[in-house]
Amino acid sequence: MVRGAIALYNAAVSRPELIGVGETELVALAFKVWDGSRTGNSITVTQVAFTAEQVAQTCKLLPEVQALTNEAAAKMSAMRLTATPQNFGIAVHTEVHRQITMRKLLAPVQYGNVHPEMSISAGGLTSVDDDDVYYGQVETSRLDVYERVNATTACIYDVKTGRRGLSLSRTTDLVSRTTNIPGSLM
Repeated sequence: MVRGAIALYNAAVSRPELIGVGETELVALAFKVWDGSRTGNSITVTQVAFTAEQVAQTCKLLPEVQALTNEAAAKMSAMRLTATPQNFGIAVHTEVHRQITMRKLLAPVQYGNVHPEMSISAGGLTSVDDDDVYYGQVETSRLDVYERVNATTACIYDVKTGRRGLSLSRTTDLVSRTTNIPGSLM
């Protein structure tokens, strides 16, 4: 089921018109994760197209992160001729990180729950809240942008600059690690 949802998500992102996603809709992959007392751990995965208004109700930063990514890619577009795809991606990610960090400094209350380039351990420790975890540490996963909406909801923005979409292993890793983050992370 997860593999199918990821395939639909990647198709909707790369060719939205073929799946019927309108120009004003944003594609999202949503997970609802809970620990069932009788059945053990459970994960529900859905892939849907939301309107911009629906996304804004929960993941308020998505339009801004997308705009920052588009602006960074345009700013670095000359690099595409000479740089490797990896170096181009690093440049775009670095610019998005710089822009969000600047916003956090200028508006700390508004962006207090937003963390660019955060690393997370398998146990849910993050480079934001634990001195023993640092960005890019071995056996951690790097999150491009993490937005903690409330104690039970978080939005993860995985910036893409090439043709690859989300893989099953990356998606599974993000879900399993982020479900362990304490709800108080701000």
